[in-house]
Amino acid sequence: MEYARRAGAPRSAFRREWRDFRGVDFSAAPEQTDARHSPDAVNVMVNDGGELTKRPGFRALASYGKRIWGIHRFAADGRTMLVVHAGSQLWLHGASPRLLYSGVYGGRSSSVVCMGKLWILTGREYLVFDGETVRRVSEIAYVPTVRIACDPATGAGTAAESVNLLSDRRRITFVADGTTETYLVDPARYDGVVSVAVNGTAADYSEDPGRRTISFPAPPAAPAVPGQANVEVVYAKRVPGYAASIERCRRMGLFGIGGADSDRVFFTGNPSKRNVDWHCEISAPEYTVDPSYVPDDSFARIGADGCAVVGYRRLGRYQIVLKEQDDQDASLFLRSGGVDGEGRAVFALTQGASGIGADAPGSLANIGDEPVFLSRSNGVCGVASNELTQVTTVQNRSWFVDRLLQAEADRQEAVGVEWRGRYLLCLNGHAYVLDSRQSRSYREHSGSGYLYECFYWEGIPAVCLCEADGDLYFGSKKGVLYRFNTDLADDCAVYRDIEADGSAAPIPAYWTTGDDDDGFLGRYKKSLPRQCAMLLRTSGAASGVRLEISTDGGGWVPAAEKIPRGAFDFSAVDFRAFRFETCRPARYAAADKKPGRYVTMRFRVSNDRLGEDLPVAGIAREFTVGKKEKG
Repeated sequence: MEYARRAGAPRSAFRREWRDFRGVDFSAAPEQTDARHSPDAVNVMVNDGGELTKRPGFRALASYGKRIWGIHRFAADGRTMLVVHAGSQLWLHGASPRLLYSGVYGGRSSSVVCMGKLWILTGREYLVFDGETVRRVSEIAYVPTVRIACDPATGAGTAAESVNLLSDRRRITFVADGTTETYLVDPARYDGVVSVAVNGTAADYSEDPGRRTISFPAPPAAPAVPGQANVEVVYAKRVPGYAASIERCRRMGLFGIGGADSDRVFFTGNPSKRNVDWHCEISAPEYTVDPSYVPDDSFARIGADGCAVVGYRRLGRYQIVLKEQDDQDASLFLRSGGVDGEGRAVFALTQGASGIGADAPGSLANIGDEPVFLSRSNGVCGVASNELTQVTTVQNRSWFVDRLLQAEADRQEAVGVEWRGRYLLCLNGHAYVLDSRQSRSYREHSGSGYLYECFYWEGIPAVCLCEADGDLYFGSKKGVLYRFNTDLADDCAVYRDIEADGSAAPIPAYWTTGDDDDGFLGRYKKSLPRQCAMLLRTSGAASGVRLEISTDGGGWVPAAEKIPRGAFDFSAVDFRAFRFETCRPARYAAADKKPGRYVTMRFRVSNDRLGEDLPVAGIAREFTVGKKEKG
């Protein structure tokens, strides 16, 4: 509250201002909301200067006809590509979308980029895209050498690599003795020999499936280097369910050890093995990490069997493994990486926080370096860790919007992404935005160390999200791929939603202040003539901005109708009302109508015109104080 010294104003006049706006606060009643927050606002955000602005619009890029289950970003050869999973097909998005693969499962898909390729899980298939074609990983899966230096007569040898879950084939090597023609391939049953090579060259052989042996026309010569394996046999041995262990997974994450701390792909989300995950390993001869090689002994059982693993995030040197909420077991585990005495990678799990679990697998993302997710009963939560005490906690970060968020249906369908310092959580056509670019807040009843400023948007039909090179894309249930208009420079183009048929819709946006008694509880006040006003930002078309007033809990009454027009710009001209002004001064819009006396007053600023912003920099009123309200 400030005493007004404006020339001509009564010395008993006071001035109230709303500037440096923050986010919404749906947790408090309108009379309890502070001046920088709004108890009711839609499709509004705040710029770096603390001024109001509309959410950006979006435009349709392509229609794929079926629900979009995933948008996967892949960068190669200096360009960024988007692979769109729509219905049962994968498309390479572009001016003329190209069909890459058909017959995939119609469910939410996930992906990672590793070793220069895009690896995709659909819940029924595990696929790989190299920039040109899509193939099943099982078609190119690594064939491990399971035994080396085998004896031709007995087949016994030294165990080497583990069996690959994704391949039916196995490789063994023998040291030829120069006299033996018949080699025992495997004492156990197998499905048949695939190939045989001697000294690296394909060799003639005959197979006896009953005896599980192969015979050469002449005994292979002993190796030039004594003890060196020189006979290689590849045979098939299918184990039911092995490939499905990975192909039925739905979620992936990157983690690793040492300097290559994202060099392993982890897989989880198999509905028949809810608390299990697997990871890929190194393959020969390049000895690099190979996402097509998932050893059958690479699994880990994480916590209680009936509580599913929801997904992964990174936190410093740990991988966070998030599970569903379980009142009897931990819902968060920490995975660390290291090497054993033989130089092999090992991954250890330790129990983290208990109680609060993840609700929606698609909601997992980051705000800066903090992992966040939608919980079952506690809104959007962040994972906080104290390096000194080694204590990891889960804290609420969305207190300001939880009243609306908790009432949403189908919360498991929520999807989230980090975009330009903000976390967007979308479901049911709504978006809940947590903004890390503003100073953090604190509310005692939230039980959290801090909260992010929050905003609420409507009209966002997103069922999957993808950030690529600073731009945000999303897909809809109707199969339309959209892009937010932040890449456009013209305000008239930014602030509109454009559908696949070319139709454009305005973005209705408004911001309200709380019920304010101006610091004089129970006293009547009167506004001075034309001293209820708003200050409009220098940029942005704003001829459609409205200022409305509500007193003592009553309805909204228009207050300012003659809004100063902005700088002359043909792209946003309203030919019904404009003035030839080429400079861009701040615009001051005063109320045309004087409200009567009041005890409390609220303001609402809004704009629902096509291609226009809500560029409000401040709201103010001057008033005098009168008698007390009668009880």
